[in-house]
Amino acid sequence: DPRLVSMYSLLAGAYHGHGDATRAIGLFRKALRMQKKMLRPGHPELVATLLGLIRALRDIGESDGALRTAVEAEEAIRSGPLEGLDLSRLLITKSDLLRESQRNSEAQLAIEEAVLLQRLALDGEESYEVAVALNMYGSILHDHGEHDGALEKYTQALNVNMRTVGLQHPETAATHNFLGALYEDTGDIASASAQYRKCLDIQMQTVGAGSPSIANTYNNLATVLFRQGAAIDAAQLLQQAVLVLDYAGVPAGNPDRELYSSNLAAVVQRLAAAGVVDFPESPHWAVPTQEGTLPMTGRNSL
Repeated sequence: DPRLVSMYSLLAGAYHGHGDATRAIGLFRKALRMQKKMLRPGHPELVATLLGLIRALRDIGESDGALRTAVEAEEAIRSGPLEGLDLSRLLITKSDLLRESQRNSEAQLAIEEAVLLQRLALDGEESYEVAVALNMYGSILHDHGEHDGALEKYTQALNVNMRTVGLQHPETAATHNFLGALYEDTGDIASASAQYRKCLDIQMQTVGAGSPSIANTYNNLATVLFRQGAAIDAAQLLQQAVLVLDYAGVPAGNPDRELYSSNLAAVVQRLAAAGVVDFPESPHWAVPTQEGTLPMTGRNSL
């Protein structure tokens, strides 16, 4: 029953959205087995399930498996008639995986083709998906150290978001997060803090306090606080980031969990060296009001 197959895929997406990537992977694979019997390679519903599987694999730390699945999916899509934005969506996800693997030249080729395919498919129409691609393009340029180019792409993405989905949307929040990371890397800590707080405010009103994407913003705010000398506030916020992942059931081995835990350990070590061996935990879901980066920040994954 096609409706049952669609339900498996939707349920997988719901589990993944709540942080349970392991359960999502099982359901995505179940849906794929059925879809491959019913649908031709490159069918939009099949592509959507593949994209969900790829992202879930990445979120449990299986980046190599995610990239292999992306390459296989790309070959299947290219073997048939191209429809709409399907190949573009896959290439955006593939470029993110390549960027995380520090294969930046390949990532840039993938995102450039994705942007070209979007232009052809949309034919002048505006879509928030353009902002998704622009954010990824900016992130790749950011990794290359091309900060002016990255700022241009992020600013374009924000403008597209405001004209399409508006302020209160997770993709708009993601753009503010990208901008925050860029400002932080260029030393503009005040602007970085402002962008991260805009991101957090939108996320609280859209995805909710229990979303794993909130944990990413907590981590990034903590890095700003740490650079400003507020190590205790940074530690409290990093505790909140890990707590969110615990609440969502995000497993060990998840790259984001490893990042937040590593940052928390670094702050605790710094506090211990300063003679602070204990500190109060912040209220549940609280955000310190004091302005205050750790060695690493994270960018929301697409």
